[in-house]
Amino acid sequence: MELKIPNISASMNGEVDLFEVMKSLEDNPIDRFSWGKVDPAPMVCFKIAHNNKTILLQYDIWETETLARYSNHNAPVCKDSCVEFFIAFEGEQNYYNFEFNCLGTCHAAWGSDRNNRQLLKSTIINQIQEHTKMQRAIKNGLPLINWQLSLQFPLNVFSFDDIDGLIGKKATANFYKCGDDLCQPHFITWNPVKAEKPDFHLKSHFGRIEFL
Repeated sequence: MELKIPNISASMNGEVDLFEVMKSLEDNPIDRFSWGKVDPAPMVCFKIAHNNKTILLQYDIWETETLARYSNHNAPVCKDSCVEFFIAFEGEQNYYNFEFNCLGTCHAAWGSDRNNRQLLKSTIINQIQEHTKMQRAIKNGLPLINWQLSLQFPLNVFSFDDIDGLIGKKATANFYKCGDDLCQPHFITWNPVKAEKPDFHLKSHFGRIEFL
């Protein structure tokens, strides 16, 4: 899959909530169940934009159950109700994985594959601005929990790369939803992943993205 990431700099005038600007942007579904679909299945989508110096990312999740046990960065948040963003900038063998539970607790690392990874320091992770919101609601006739996670990634967060601007930059990426320790474990992807068992670290299955 391919994704063109809009530049919203022109929509910003003075003091403005960046995510208010994103409300009109397109929802991108995370709906590929490569390893079996649960019932009822979580409904997940994301919006993404940039202003040349910051990546703006919003997740919107509807599910029957949430779990949030981890509050310290670099804990195994994939076991909680979790959304993830993996990105490899063009020309780089290594990629970043950013994983967040519904509290906004982050596990972040960089490396060439699942096993060869270097954790990002908490001082780096703390530069990611995050905001979470959760409520009970009815959707499609079902009582569900709706949680939203809004994130701002300044370029300094990509600390193993020397990036001074995003305009025109290309990368590969994937976006995920999981919950390893939920009553109904699930592993959902934006770009399809062809593997016998759940594995989000297959860089060859990332989709192509471009920052406009």
